Amino acid sequence: MDNSWIWIFIGIFVAVDICILVYVLSRQKRGFSLADKQRFLEHWKKIQTGADKRHAIMDADKLLDQMLARRGYSGQLGDKLKRADKVFTDINGIWQAHKLRNRLAHELDFNVSPDEARKALKQFEAAYRDLGLF
Repeated sequence: MDNSWIWIFIGIFVAVDICILVYVLSRQKRGFSLADKQRFLEHWKKIQTGADKRHAIMDADKLLDQMLARRGYSGQLGDKLKRADKVFTDINGIWQAHKLRNRLAHELDFNVSPDEARKALKQFEAAYRDLGLF
């Protein structure tokens, strides 16, 4: 009796399993390299010490976008947030901060209050913490 078909089946099964494992491992969101972490922290410190809260919120939003891109998420920031929602402890707060950024960017006469700015920056900071920056 010829058992070669069994070995072919086992070989195909093992090859498929290896392909699935490689795919899953390649899709896992990794942490940041030390260089990335240092660069992101430098940007965050500049954002925090800036006097202009309008630009601070916009830069904090850009920083979040870059961090998510570095973790492997693609598309516009809104798309990245949708894909990464399980990563964040307060996704609704992050969405509110992002929406505030959009209002600042697109509404000519929109002004942010100091309290709104502080709250938004705390939301961005929490997002960075969830992503492993701190």
